[in-house]
Amino acid sequence: MIALDTSILARAIAAEIDADAATKAQRKRAQALLSSGNQLFVPITVIEELEWVLRGAYGMAPDGIAALFEDMLAKTARRLGVEPPVSAPV
Repeated sequence: MIALDTSILARAIAAEIDADAATKAQRKRAQALLSSGNQLFVPITVIEELEWVLRGAYGMAPDGIAALFEDMLAKTARRLGVEPPVSAPV
């Protein structure tokens, strides 16, 4: 099992318009890892930090972050063969 850190997830999610070649290559590698089919582990502290990075550094709206996390949970549930969690208004 591969444990992911915040930088891998942030790099895979955030598309930087003026990214240099190295950053674009890192994004491509991070996205490939996420779609590789390997078992991945994301500690809760990474999720918390990812929210902070997406909101603070990339200016992502809270609703967009919530939708992103819900999508991640739904994809995980489908891979495990269980019903995706139902989102509830906060």
